[in-house]
Amino acid sequence: MNIPSDFSNGRIKGALKPFDKIIGFELIETKSNTGEKTIQITIEPLIHSKDLSNRWSIPLGSTMARIYPTGAPTNTLKDRSRYTARLYGIPQATSTVILMHSIKNLRPKTCYIPKCSRTGKERNFAIISFQTKEELDKACTLSARYNNFRLT
Repeated sequence: MNIPSDFSNGRIKGALKPFDKIIGFELIETKSNTGEKTIQITIEPLIHSKDLSNRWSIPLGSTMARIYPTGAPTNTLKDRSRYTARLYGIPQATSTVILMHSIKNLRPKTCYIPKCSRTGKERNFAIISFQTKEELDKACTLSARYNNFRLT
């Protein structure tokens, strides 16, 4: 989910190479007008591939694309949105990949900068998701920085 619509299928497949062998690739129609797309990918785990079992997102360019198993319960995305916080103070054109790296001390599972549904422009905050309430509570007491910007 949250894949920029201008990403070609080849670019997406290339970004997924370190994880597993792609054996199926299908664009999923969505009713969103945010300029993003969703893709269903079938993979075959390889011996030396990176483990995806406990990952909630992967980097695609400067974006963190959210991932989840297709066979997961229907409430998986809702459950993953249970412990979230908004991170304010991010500059325009923030790379969510660099932001995730900058705040790794907070132990986020994913980072997403929403877009305005009317204009398509990125908003001035990021939504950070955590696996547990304890991780969220701890993150709220720690400081975060992105380049020279202090985030709240």
